Amino acid sequence: MKARLELGYWTFGGKKGYEMVKDPMHGKLAVPDGKDSLLLKKALEGFASGVYVRKIDACRYLVEKRFWKNQPPEKYIDKFTGFLQDPFYAGFIEYPEWNVSRREGHHRAIISLETFEKNQ
Repeated sequence: MKARLELGYWTFGGKKGYEMVKDPMHGKLAVPDGKDSLLLKKALEGFASGVYVRKIDACRYLVEKRFWKNQPPEKYIDKFTGFLQDPFYAGFIEYPEWNVSRREGHHRAIISLETFEKNQ
């Protein structure tokens, strides 16, 4: 698993907004799943551009669009913070727990590196 991470492949379960598919060239590969990835992209870009001034505003948007269900937006602030801090969504792989530094991934990004950096 560490070797695949080092080669730029996500080796764990699918991340929200992505699904794991079997690719003939790459093996298991994370690909944007359509609706959820588009909603998450809009929320992350909206936060970077100031459309959503606070994290709770982006969480409200995601709950209204049924990205998350069953709980009020306030319960998802930590999850949204995780999305903001995760370079995976900008097309990068890293796993500090296994000393795998940030590198370009083989999956398709849903936000630009510029958007990711603004969110930091």
